[in-house]
Amino acid sequence: MALYLDVHNKIDGLTADGAAEAHRKDLEVQHKHGVNYLRYWFDEAAAHSEEATAIAEAEHHAYSLVVAHAGTGMLHILRGDCGSAIGPLERGLVIGRLSDIPLLFPFVAAPLGWAYALAGRREEGLRLLEDAVGRAEAIEFVANHALRLVWLAQAHLLLGDGDVATRLGLRALELARRLGERGHEAYALRLLGELAGKGTSPDVEKSREHYRAALTLAENLGMRSLAAALASSLPSPR
Repeated sequence: MALYLDVHNKIDGLTADGAAEAHRKDLEVQHKHGVNYLRYWFDEAAAHSEEATAIAEAEHHAYSLVVAHAGTGMLHILRGDCGSAIGPLERGLVIGRLSDIPLLFPFVAAPLGWAYALAGRREEGLRLLEDAVGRAEAIEFVANHALRLVWLAQAHLLLGDGDVATRLGLRALELARRLGERGHEAYALRLLGELAGKGTSPDVEKSREHYRAALTLAENLGMRSLAAALASSLPSPR
C-alpha cells in the first residue's frame, strides 16, 4: 500500500489539542475511505514562536519582540536551517539596538553570528560572536554563555584555528558543568570530540569518548536531532 504525507501549513488558530482531535476524528472514519492513518505531527514549537511574535507586535513591546525573534531564530538553527534563522535574528538585533536594550545584545547577536558563519559569512559571523561573548562577559550575563562559547569555538574552527577552538571548547564544557546546563554540556562535548579527531595527530579514542558522553546526554535529555547527528559521526573503534 502506498504511503502519503498530508501537509497543512499555517492553519490559523490550530493548537496541539486541536490537531490531536482532528487526528482522532480521522481515525474514526478512515475505514470508510480505505485508508490507514498512521500518525500525525504538529509543529508546536513554531506555533509558540509565531504566537509570541504576534503578541509582542500587538503590544509594541520591544523587549518581548527581541526575545521572540531570537527564539524563532534559535528554532531554525536547532533544525539546521541557518538561512531561515538570519531574518528574524537580524530583526531582533535591530530592534534591540534602536530600543537601547544592551542586555539582550548577546542573546540575539550570538545565534546570528553563528548563523552567519554557517551560511558562509565566516569572518562576519566570527566578529559578531566575539562581540556577543565580550559583552556578555562584561556584564556577567551567564545565561546560555556556554553555548555562545561553543559557537565562537566552532566559528574559529571553520576558519582553521583549532587551537583557539579547543581552548574555547574546554571553557564551554567547564562552564556548562558548573552551571548544570546539561544540554550545553552535550554541545561542548560534541565540539571537543570533533576537535580531538582532527589535526596532524588525531586522538580517535579521546574523540570517541567525548562523542559517547555527548550522545548519552543527548539521549537522556530527549535531544533527538543532536543524538542522531552524534550517532552518525561516532568514530569506529580501532
